[in-house]
Amino acid sequence: SWDSLPGDPFYSVKLGLEQTLFVLVSPSFSAQGNLSVKSTARRCSDAKRLLADKGSVEGLAYLDKQVATTKTIIEKGSDVKAQQQLAQTYINTLKDVSSQLEAEKQAIAAAPSTSTLIAPRPSPVPTSPPTPTPTRPPLGSVRTITPTHAPTPTSTQPPPPPTPTPVRATRCDEPNQ
Repeated sequence: SWDSLPGDPFYSVKLGLEQTLFVLVSPSFSAQGNLSVKSTARRCSDAKRLLADKGSVEGLAYLDKQVATTKTIIEKGSDVKAQQQLAQTYINTLKDVSSQLEAEKQAIAAAPSTSTLIAPRPSPVPTSPPTPTPTRPPLGSVRTITPTHAPTPTSTQPPPPPTPTPVRATRCDEPNQ
């Protein structure tokens, strides 16, 4: 799953493994920051491979999210010197990522015009369960029965209406009996 790309069945496993690593190193700002910087480089690699292999830009959203996550981790550091070191490492990584993406963009632009970019797959839309259909007609309805040997339909009679029951009217100020 480590080589999987967005859209692959095991890509969520890859992201889950990375999240587990983040939890394990979370007590150490330096380790968490360095892991996040490496994850940014990995998301760039994923995006480049998707662009080159499938002409898809789907990996760019994951890269964008990882860039924001790494920035947040750097900003939350309590040691200013460690923040500055990590920020410098990250700036160098982002410069590298930017130049790699620019090179990929140039390669796509130079490719024959028959290649097209594939838009990211839309999220599946949840569907509601089918509405059950009644198996019997409601009481009091008329049902038409058409025999196979006679062309004229016949119908059944609805049941007679219920007999009204007398109701004693009471006033609001009268106690109930």
